[in-house]
Parts: sequence; C-alpha cells; structure tokens
Amino acid sequence: GEPLTKGPIHVVDVPGHEKLRFKFSDFMPITRGIIFIIDSSTCAKNSRQIAEYLYDIFSHKKVKQNIPTLIACNMSDMITALPPERIQTLLENEINRLRITRTSGLDHQDSIDEVEFLGYESENFKFEHLENDVVFEKCSVKEGEIEVIKKWIVDTFQRK
Repeated sequence: GEPLTKGPIHVVDVPGHEKLRFKFSDFMPITRGIIFIIDSSTCAKNSRQIAEYLYDIFSHKKVKQNIPTLIACNMSDMITALPPERIQTLLENEINRLRITRTSGLDHQDSIDEVEFLGYESENFKFEHLENDVVFEKCSVKEGEIEVIKKWIVDTFQRK
C-alpha cells in the first residue's frame, strides 16, 4: 500500500524490563517521538512501575525538549482494561507521589544535571504541565486496532 510518511522512520523498541530500560537514554539525542505502550488490563496493579519508567523518561533533560509522546493503552479489548482517562489519572497520582520521594533525595545525588523536576512545584502533577505534548489513546495490537498509533506517527512526523 501507500507509505504512511514521505521518508522512512526508524523505530527503536526499548524493552520495559528494569535491567534494560535505561537504554532509552542512548537514543534521546535522535528521538523525535516516543510511543510508550501500556497494558491497560494490568496497569492498575503495575501503576507504580509504569510511573517510575515514565518519570525516568520525562525527567530526562533531552526529553524535556518537547518530544511528543503517545501513551498507547494496549489490550483495550480485555474486560479488565481501564479507559485511557482513568489510566492517565492513575499515573498522574503515582508520579505525584514519586516526585515527592525523588526530589527529597535530589540534594544527595551528583547526577542532578541530568534530571529535571516534573510539572509545577506548587501543584499536583498533571501530564498537561509538561512541555511535551502527551496523548493517551486506547488500542489493541492483538486485534489489529492500531489506527490511532499510525495516525499519531503521521501527525507527529509530518509536523516537523
């Protein structure tokens, strides 16, 4: 069929496993968009780990330079799946809690220059407070429902 974009797009798949996830920072200098895939059917019980990973990504200095981000809520066809709005609220609350514990420890770290404070200091964390354009969309890779991902890629890369 017809290609989605004029030129090729290089996609790097970074695993979510704790031992490998730090690898995302290797690609930050050339990153033009982030697609972060969440399992909507299990995210309630995994919200802390998901929030930690998102915190690491969004507090990275290079990401704060307004890299658009799609949070793709996969497995939306499952009966236990939460809607994207609920996932967003869950993660905002979790990141808010993390922000308190992480920033209190910042004074004792040497790598402060690589990490940025997320959101506004006097308010609870919201994704809309970030410089990044962050959108939450539901999808189901297994069911082939990935139109929102394709559309986001086209919109993001045609804009530049």
